[in-house]
Amino acid sequence: MSRPDLTPYAVQERGDLLALLRELTPAQWESPTLCTDWSVRQVATHVVSYDELTKLQTAAIFLRGGLRTGTVNEVALSRYRDLDPDAVLDLVARCQRPRGLTAAMARGSR
Repeated sequence: MSRPDLTPYAVQERGDLLALLRELTPAQWESPTLCTDWSVRQVATHVVSYDELTKLQTAAIFLRGGLRTGTVNEVALSRYRDLDPDAVLDLVARCQRPRGLTAAMARGSR
């Protein structure tokens, strides 16, 4: 049995996220979140951090992270460590429709 395609919901959610991010002050970008040790900026980049990766790049990140979720996410996010809020906004705007690993999760397994 196939799972429903959740892509339209992800697109809507990302649009809402982008609108919210555009309203943040510089201090709010660095505010802590419910994700322990992650700032708003880090969460925003995490949402789209796998979208621009090829399958090979995704596999390399998982291997560099030792196949451990927390470490894999740290490796994936390291590419965005120095992005300022405007660059994060640009990244989230480019990734309104999930691609790559994120798109596969939105479509469900078949």
